[in-house]
Amino acid sequence: MGKRAVVEKRRTEEIPAKLTLSVAEAADLLGFTRKRLEHLIVRKLFPHRRIGARRIVILRTELQQWLACSLPGVTLEETVGRGAR
Repeated sequence: MGKRAVVEKRRTEEIPAKLTLSVAEAADLLGFTRKRLEHLIVRKLFPHRRIGARRIVILRTELQQWLACSLPGVTLEETVGRGAR
């Protein structure tokens, strides 16, 4: 294990999970297409926040709550663990 690998490993361990996700990141985590997730957002069926006129972000906590209500017993960690990415 070289010096670079140790630095990369340390970076990922020290940085907590992002608090917000882009539409593409959220879609990737859920195994949806970006277009499908945008469809849910436009119809106000998926939690999101607008920043300015164009930027949309998804709060990780709201995504977890949405998952809990939509798919009882499924967590975001389990979704990521299944390789939905």
